[in-house]
Amino acid sequence: MARKKKSKNDVPMQTLTARAKVVNLSDQDALLLGLLGFAATKLWNVANHHRRVTWSETGKIPGYAEQCRELKTNRWYKLLPSQSAQEVLGEQDDSYRSWYSHRKNGDQKARPPGFRKKDSLSTVTFKQNAFEMLPDNRVKLKLPKTYNKREIVLEYQLPPDTTLGKVQQVKLLHETKTGDWYLHIIHKVQIEYRKVGNVMSLDLGIVNIAAGLVTDGFSFTVPGGELLALDRYFQKEKAKCTKSTSRRCIELNTKWGRQRKHYLHVLTRWLVNLAIAHNVSIILVGELKVFAQIRTGETLATRSSTPGRSVK
Repeated sequence: MARKKKSKNDVPMQTLTARAKVVNLSDQDALLLGLLGFAATKLWNVANHHRRVTWSETGKIPGYAEQCRELKTNRWYKLLPSQSAQEVLGEQDDSYRSWYSHRKNGDQKARPPGFRKKDSLSTVTFKQNAFEMLPDNRVKLKLPKTYNKREIVLEYQLPPDTTLGKVQQVKLLHETKTGDWYLHIIHKVQIEYRKVGNVMSLDLGIVNIAAGLVTDGFSFTVPGGELLALDRYFQKEKAKCTKSTSRRCIELNTKWGRQRKHYLHVLTRWLVNLAIAHNVSIILVGELKVFAQIRTGETLATRSSTPGRSVK
């Protein structure tokens, strides 16, 4: 089972990452940060070894939830905040799923995630309950009970003209070449749409791969039958193959991917040209509520011109 992801907020937001340099770091705190990065590296390698051993013994690769249960008592897990340790395991699970997806699609050169160098310092992620933003460009990072020091306060320097929104995560990174520490502060700010020209709203689907409406009243739909027929054809041809790793199946996957990519490229190019023709400056995908607000009182059920154009 994959790790769960939180649902999106109704308010249109964008996620930004501010890179801040840690300054005025004492030797004691630098050693502590080094221990955190070293523990993250060791936990990654332990988890990777655990996956490979279980795979060789049972033929199955343990998932994220199973590893969280199995490695919860590991000493390297305990040297990190619980959410930080879970993030290391989650990142590895994402990497394994990506590798499996490539192999399933016929990429025989894809390799499973490897081990990290023993002397490397991995990124440590601090989530909502493990950090606190303080005034004067300072952040408090909370440490697990295994440390005598339960928290560490770091002073950081932001790039000029950088304003932080609502901070979601703080990632601690070590620059190997310079030996400096950096914070990647992930924060969210509300999107401010400025209406310069027209606005195009797109709703993506399966039966109709795209349906759109422009604030000048023009509407259109792009039927998805051509793409569905393409997918059905290749699925039917692949079903005739005896093995998913056979040469024929790999060739079909490659050809399928090329044709799908070409179709989507033609579609996006047509949409951009359509937007230019109607003086569109903003394209919204799925943001129908925001679209209605931008239209300043007009409803979405307005007049429409000739719909039903498809991409060839």
